[in-house]
Amino acid sequence: MNRRKINYYIYVLAVSKRARQLLKGAKPLIPYKEFNAIKIAKEEIDRGLVIPIIPSEVMEKIEAEEVQETSE
Repeated sequence: MNRRKINYYIYVLAVSKRARQLLKGAKPLIPYKEFNAIKIAKEEIDRGLVIPIIPSEVMEKIEAEEVQETSE
C-alpha cells in the first residue's frame, strides 16, 4: 500500500468516525447552513480542526506492509 493510499484510507476512516460523532450529537466545530454530517466532518478535518489519531497497531501494520512491498 503506498503512502497516498494510506493517507486517503486514514482520511476516510477519520471522516466516517467524526460523522458518526456528529450524528450522535457532538457539536460541529464550524458553522453550517444545512446539516450534513459527512460534509461537516470533511470540512472540519480539512481545516485541521479535527486531527485523526492512528493507533500504533495500525501504523505498525502499515509500515510492515511498506517494507514488504519495497523488498519485493
